[in-house]
Amino acid sequence: MFGAYQRWCRTTSTRVRFYEKMLDMCGLIEDPDSPKAGRHRELERAEIRKSEEAVVNTMAAICSFSNPFISTDKEHLYRYIYFNC
Repeated sequence: MFGAYQRWCRTTSTRVRFYEKMLDMCGLIEDPDSPKAGRHRELERAEIRKSEEAVVNTMAAICSFSNPFISTDKEHLYRYIYFNC
């Protein structure tokens, strides 16, 4: 049951921060008997920076997609032909 509670606490970064603060207040962060209670990798500055960079790159990729149904040349009617191979 205690393992399930720990997994639940680690599902959201906000709950993880509260959980880490509670462990720190109890002196369990540096406890050698409980190595899994250590710092969470997801909350380190480098991991946050990598995650933010991945989100920015994903948003840039999505925004760079062009709409195939918008014609840049309004004077000509183009016919789109799709081939099934």
